[in-house]
Amino acid sequence: MTASLALLVMGLARTDVLSPVGWSATTVKAVCAVGVSALTAVAAARLLQSRFHVSGWVVIALAGVFLAAGLFGPAATAVVAMLLVASAIAGTAVTSAAARDASSGSEPSWPMAQRLSIGLGLVTIAVTFLSPLRVNFPLVHLAMLGLFAAPILRADIRRRLRSDWAEMLRPVQRSQDGVSRPWLLLWKVMAVALTLFFMLHAALPERYHDALAVHLYVASYVASHGEWSYDPGLFVFAVIPLAADFLYAHVYLFAGEPAVKLVNLVTVLVIAALVRGAVARRYGAPAGLIAALLFASMPLTLVESSSSFIENPLTMWITAAAVIILDRGRGLTLRGLAAVMIVLAAAALSKVHGAIAAAMLGALATGLCLATRRRPMEWLGLACCGVLGAITALSTYLHAFWITGNPVFPFFNNVFKSPFYPPVQFVDTRWIGRFKPDMLYQATFQSPQFLEAYNGALGFSLMAFLAAALVAAAIYRQMRWLALVFLGFICVIGFSTQYLRYFYPALPIAFLLVGAMASLYLARPRMALVFNLVVVAVLGLNVYKLNAGGWIMASYDFSVLFDPQKARRYEQAFVPEKTLLRLVNQLQGRSSRVLLSGVSSAAPLEGTALYTSWYSKDFSNHGAAAASGADVEAYLRLVNPTFIVHRSPPEPSYPFHALLDAEINRFGRKIATLGPVALYEVRLP
Repeated sequence: MTASLALLVMGLARTDVLSPVGWSATTVKAVCAVGVSALTAVAAARLLQSRFHVSGWVVIALAGVFLAAGLFGPAATAVVAMLLVASAIAGTAVTSAAARDASSGSEPSWPMAQRLSIGLGLVTIAVTFLSPLRVNFPLVHLAMLGLFAAPILRADIRRRLRSDWAEMLRPVQRSQDGVSRPWLLLWKVMAVALTLFFMLHAALPERYHDALAVHLYVASYVASHGEWSYDPGLFVFAVIPLAADFLYAHVYLFAGEPAVKLVNLVTVLVIAALVRGAVARRYGAPAGLIAALLFASMPLTLVESSSSFIENPLTMWITAAAVIILDRGRGLTLRGLAAVMIVLAAAALSKVHGAIAAAMLGALATGLCLATRRRPMEWLGLACCGVLGAITALSTYLHAFWITGNPVFPFFNNVFKSPFYPPVQFVDTRWIGRFKPDMLYQATFQSPQFLEAYNGALGFSLMAFLAAALVAAAIYRQMRWLALVFLGFICVIGFSTQYLRYFYPALPIAFLLVGAMASLYLARPRMALVFNLVVVAVLGLNVYKLNAGGWIMASYDFSVLFDPQKARRYEQAFVPEKTLLRLVNQLQGRSSRVLLSGVSSAAPLEGTALYTSWYSKDFSNHGAAAASGADVEAYLRLVNPTFIVHRSPPEPSYPFHALLDAEINRFGRKIATLGPVALYEVRLP
């Protein structure tokens, strides 16, 4: 660890990573208020625990539910709560069956975070299979949740959940485990402060164009049309794995964007709980809490959690699979393997990166299961489990192959040569050519080369502890396998693209290793003091750079959460097209066809978005090379828009935008303008 810390200090000294980002007076006040609130909450929880013998964590969690209702709205909080309850019941049903199949009474318990991940995986698989059918309406999805909650009728499920509730209410026993009580108190305050800070960020209106162009737009389209049936010629992402987006669509049906952002926030909390729990069960509570904090405090984690990106659900399922394997090892039962297959299938259905992780972790889980002698019927069960898991995980890729001729469309189209995309390898040239031995150092101190962010976006946790954690993993057999999975995932992704958000799904596995390493230091009092001081320094640096995780993150104001007028002005300052698209929804609803010129944000549009970028194969073929106003008019007649959302002055990406800007008044009537963006009703001559 000494060498890693030396490199960290050298990077801090030689680069401008410590330059302040976004630390305005408003930001300082917000951070101070969050810190004071967290300290007050922990103190109040300890007081209530001592007087009423109720777990302080439950008190804080209940306060968080009421705060969520105030920030995201009662409707969003209620629908997410229904989803979580149904998922917890479904996950409990799966794991209760697994417990009955255990060959002995020594099988490890199934913590709620694991069961919740399994249940959310089942719900996500279900909504994915429903997505192409015109049945995605609120009553249908309510009925589906009812089916997943039906196991509550079983007496054993009710007993299990009552036991969970009693366990949660039981006051936490004080423990030293190599660390003094003041340190534990500090970690708890930090955990509450980060949760509150993440919650406030997540409650802000969505501003990220990637989220508005894809993830939220899929949700808004499904909510208005009742199905996902998009033409891949109009939208290159129409047939990519979208399972997490369909989970978002499920809650969007009831409460719109706030529900989507709340679900995303919940999944990062589940990830932290998975990491903390897995490390704590093996190496002690302090090590678990430290590992979770080092993960959660990274600026990259904040970016993923404050937006509508889908990496958090994907990461949750990958982490759940890794933790289940870690907890059970060679004692993994048949139904335990089924639980792993469920979460890995949900991951594979969500993103190609999930399929890569599923292949690695699925092979590891199957190998561990096969390592134990089995009866003939168990072999049959293993085969059925593997086949069903593979069919489920591959279904979206088979669908993509059926529609486009490329199972991983638009990737590797130089091999599959789908007519819906040029016959070239899909790659973003901004994020290639940097997969080198010093990539971690460069990603830490030169983050803009790996993400749309400022220096320090990755945080400093991995730079400080990853090397030592990989060395420590050699001591523990199960950790060795997870270390190989982590390194394998990084290599497979890194050979293609060096983009931090693509590495993110495997990072919690790295922090499982960090937790194991932390336990070695915490076991010795003198080493524990030094290690805790290093952790405090790294956490402090991470918090200092939280605003660096994305270009948008450097500017925020939590006061807009409590003033609807300020919230509207805030959103219009960043993404004015959202307001104009809501106007289109009022004027024409889901039958609208909106040409997006110079903007990529499509949510909350209910109709069909017509992109003027590489997102659209039709535009690439017929509009990108426009050389005159006549060419622009010809393209408009081809795609037949009813409205145009146009940014002026136009972006220099394509000549089409400048040509449209010059003659747009000939093609339509201006209806509204917000800043540089205007809405036109199309009236072709």
